[in-house]
Amino acid sequence: MNFSPQAIEFFTELRLEEGSQLRQFGSDGTREVKTEHQQFTFSPMPKSTHQATFEIVMINIKKADGIYGVPGHWAITIPMPES
Repeated sequence: MNFSPQAIEFFTELRLEEGSQLRQFGSDGTREVKTEHQQFTFSPMPKSTHQATFEIVMINIKKADGIYGVPGHWAITIPMPES
């Protein structure tokens, strides 16, 4: 993922197909104001998992007149290989 310099915080979650949440995380708003690349590594998922959804649920954007929360639903569904 690449975020523009205006994005100062982001909040994400990783869910399995039945809706259970594996992990929720985000930034703390102390990142430098520059374009940034993010990479995430996750622990192994249960063997029964067929797909997982990674979603950005909100981004806080800094503008000249303040900070604005932009609710998301920017998601990608990742199919898991069958064993």
